[in-house]
This record gives sequence, structure tokens and C-alpha cells, in this order.
Amino acid sequence: IASLDQFVELLCLYPHVTAFIEIKRKSLYHFGRESCLQAVMRRIAVAQSHVCIISFDLQVIADVMKNHPVCGGWVLLQCDEQSLEQAQVLSQDYLFVNIDKLPSASETLRQGDWQYVLYNIDDFSTRDDYLSRGFSFFETNHIATMLTGNVKNESL
Repeated sequence: IASLDQFVELLCLYPHVTAFIEIKRKSLYHFGRESCLQAVMRRIAVAQSHVCIISFDLQVIADVMKNHPVCGGWVLLQCDEQSLEQAQVLSQDYLFVNIDKLPSASETLRQGDWQYVLYNIDDFSTRDDYLSRGFSFFETNHIATMLTGNVKNESL
């Protein structure tokens, strides 16, 4: 897919699909936070009910949640108490966490009004482990393999 506009056209053909669109920090730095967010929001307007804007940039997600009719997801740099406190205030729909930054399985992970999305889940045993711990949304670098294998849960 060559552009966001083309992706949005394709997304409109599949109304049951939710797309997670990441606004990259490099784009925010290069174009400026406000102009970058406005450009993305204009381009996704026809499919906004099928889009979730995600970013590592807390300020972008705060703006999305406050001023735009799309869902938002914050990608945590660290899964620590300070970040989870900020997430509690932000009230985003999704909280993305790298599995390498999660606390140990014996520790309780703070719950909020969000749904956790774990990344990078690239094999079945890792996915099954996190499914058994109550997680249900995953990001993978190997979607074809994960979809063609022995999938136990259709939420993948």
C-alpha cells in the first residue's frame, strides 16, 4: 500500500476491521505534532470509526482522546508505575506494551479502562502463555505464520 489515502480506501471495503495507525515520533519531529496529527485525521476521516490512532508520544494520544472521534492507544516506553499512572489519567482505549518490558508473571499488572495489546508475539507458545494470563490482543511480525498455524483463539 503506497499511501495512507490508499489504505483508508481499502479499509472502507472491510467495515468489520479495526486498523491501528501509528503516528511515528520521527514524523512528529519532522513535520510538527499539530500539523502531523491534523494531516492524519483529515486522511482517515471517512474511516474514523474503524481506526485507532497509536503513538509512543503521550501528548499526541492525549490530543486524540480529547479532540477527535477515534479511539487511541498509547505505546509505553516503560511498563512502570509512573507510566501506568499517566495511562490511568489519559483514559486511552488501548495500552501497547512490549513483552520484554512487562513485569514478571507473578506480579499483578495494573488494570484500567484500556485493553492491553502485547508486542511482539511471534510464536504460538508465547501467545498461548499470554492468553492463559488473560491477555487477548497481540501484535506480531509474523502474521501469516500465526494465522495459518494451530490458532486456539480467534482474537489473534
